[in-house]
Amino acid sequence: MLKKTSDQERKYTSFELEVLVVFEELKKFRIYVLGTSFKIITDCDALVKTLSKKEHNPRIARWALYLHEFNYTIEHRTGSRMAHVDAISGLQHCMLIQNSVHLQFLKAQQADDQITAIKTLLETTPHDNYIVKNKLLYKTVNGTDLLVVPDEMQGNIIKTEHEHGHFAALRTQDLVSKDFYIPRLKDKVEKCI
Repeated sequence: MLKKTSDQERKYTSFELEVLVVFEELKKFRIYVLGTSFKIITDCDALVKTLSKKEHNPRIARWALYLHEFNYTIEHRTGSRMAHVDAISGLQHCMLIQNSVHLQFLKAQQADDQITAIKTLLETTPHDNYIVKNKLLYKTVNGTDLLVVPDEMQGNIIKTEHEHGHFAALRTQDLVSKDFYIPRLKDKVEKCI
């Protein structure tokens, strides 16, 4: 879920970019990992050592302060052991949240009758651009596989994207629809906001 770096971010050191990735991912998945124990695995040895220091430059200090909200451990893993990481990105970085986000979505999808019905139908025949990957249901929209959000999680997803910048309904809808599929999203965003 890497994003394109801004002009300012292109001036960051490789270490700062590593910390930025962790910071951005934790912001995105905050509602799922806050209060749970998880592990961040990275090939950036400097990340492990520097975050344990007491003094940082102001930018790193701000990010490190944010990371204190979470119950995590950082594990260094050599690049040769990280072959599964996306080689296209310049950042050889991997963040594992000990499957907590995956498991949370999986449990919620299993409890959702409509999603369960679609997954059962997909066992025998293709259906309406839906696919199952890693036991999770996705819907392909304009060539992008979007994670199908169960009813019980839709409000939290919308609220989290809205609160990233207290965006208006249209901007919130755009943010949600980049990664997630929620039927009748426009109506649900307007109701939530």
